[in-house]
Amino acid sequence: MYGPLGWGLGAVSALVVFLVARAALRHAAARPPRPVSALADRLVRPRPRAAVRMHRAALAVRRRYAPSALPGRPERAARRDALVEAERAARALRAACAASLVILLLGLVPAAAVLAVWAVWLAWVPWAPSPAEVSATLITFRDAMLSAAALGAATGLVCAGLVALTRDLRRITVRRPGPPVVPAVAALVAVDDGLRTPPFRLARAVGELCRALEAYAERGGHAPHHERWVDLTVHARAVGRALHEAEGAVWKDPDDALPRLVLLLGTVNDRIHDRRWLTLLDDADLPVAPPEPEAPASAGEPGTRPGRWSGVVQQAAVVLPAVAAVGALVFSTITVQQTNDNLRIAEQDTVANRFNTAAGNLAHRSPNVRLAGLFLLERIIQDSPRDQTTILQLLCSYVRDHAPADPSRPAVGRRWEDVAEDVRQAVIIIDTYGDNGVAYDLSGVRLPGLSLLIDLGGFDFSGAQLPGADFMHANLSQAVLTDADLRGADLRGADLSYAFLDGADLRGALLDGAVLTDITYSSKTRWPEGFKIPKTTGLLGS
Repeated sequence: MYGPLGWGLGAVSALVVFLVARAALRHAAARPPRPVSALADRLVRPRPRAAVRMHRAALAVRRRYAPSALPGRPERAARRDALVEAERAARALRAACAASLVILLLGLVPAAAVLAVWAVWLAWVPWAPSPAEVSATLITFRDAMLSAAALGAATGLVCAGLVALTRDLRRITVRRPGPPVVPAVAALVAVDDGLRTPPFRLARAVGELCRALEAYAERGGHAPHHERWVDLTVHARAVGRALHEAEGAVWKDPDDALPRLVLLLGTVNDRIHDRRWLTLLDDADLPVAPPEPEAPASAGEPGTRPGRWSGVVQQAAVVLPAVAAVGALVFSTITVQQTNDNLRIAEQDTVANRFNTAAGNLAHRSPNVRLAGLFLLERIIQDSPRDQTTILQLLCSYVRDHAPADPSRPAVGRRWEDVAEDVRQAVIIIDTYGDNGVAYDLSGVRLPGLSLLIDLGGFDFSGAQLPGADFMHANLSQAVLTDADLRGADLRGADLSYAFLDGADLRGALLDGAVLTDITYSSKTRWPEGFKIPKTTGLLGS
């Protein structure tokens, strides 16, 4: 029904809507609105049993592999309560993300239904009673494209909803707002479970802890200043490398490496609870970082770490040249535009001056000066096509003024060569550039033997003396030939449909093959001897 263009438009619409809806759904799954988060935080209750079991399992692992680093009883109770609250906050945030995703999905369902109904409404005539009548009432091109776009948009919404239901709703990843307490305890529990399960269980738990530490550091953590935030990020990455190295060594030599990994994880747990973010591990436990090229010192003390404004300065050093280049480009564009405007204004002034000069030459008494003015007008037509119609109308007025019809002086027997040279030149210019769909006024002119090759439809030749004119195969439809002298004119094959011939003198004219459909004439119209007037003509009252 739609054709290749319609199906292509539908596919593009489906892809665009799918990407937009997918981005909206993922945003809803990652950052729920505040009302939804507040409601979930109120409704979600703590699960102390699960948190206590996790806490006890972590303590059992530490007691088995690193008993010397166990915290005291008061600290254990405080950390147990903190673990219960952190686990509840994480579940509340997951519930808020899931709720916001479901709410947005429920909003997409009626939108997809409305688009589908609209597509069907545009594609088919709903009141057609039979398939034959439906196929006979095909839709227009515009409705087909709209229907294809609507159907594609509905398909994109449905696909985005299905992907969200099958993936995002089951795999909601939450950026926890608080310290990574739960991942740290889960990594300790996974040490005991990892020895009885495939090794990826322990590796995944340690990896989640490292990612949580780095994400918390990148968001600033509890560091209010830029310098502390940089130190926190560097330290979190170093801790992640140390934990990964210790976890990898477990599978090579578990007897020696496992106690070290438990000791490191226990230290990280303790210092997370104590909020010692810059000493999650001691320097002796951190791996040696690969040497990095020295960064240039800040503008303050030599050899010191860059200050809080160093990032801004570096970004400014990168951005300012680009801004300068864009400004130069904008300035160049404005300058070029202004130059073009000035050139256009100067060109218009030049054309106006030349036009005034040519008009003054046309009023001169010398024929040679008038010819020079005509040639100058022709050059202006070539240089400024938008002034073509105005100049041609001026030339028609010039012909009417310098070659007026004179009923007291018959023009029969005169030739084209008898017309003044400047008038002939004006007619030649009109014949060269006048084929632009404009009906010009040549009424009341005396031009024996006139021959024009342009489209003469709608031209006004009323009262003109045109004996012996050559209008063979010319288009004179709707032309005004009222009281025109066309004696001896060659009108063979000419199109005179809807022409006005009231009072025209056509004696001796050749009308073989001429189209005279719906012409208007009167009893004053003089026809060639023996000519039979067609029936499809209109006779005016005499």
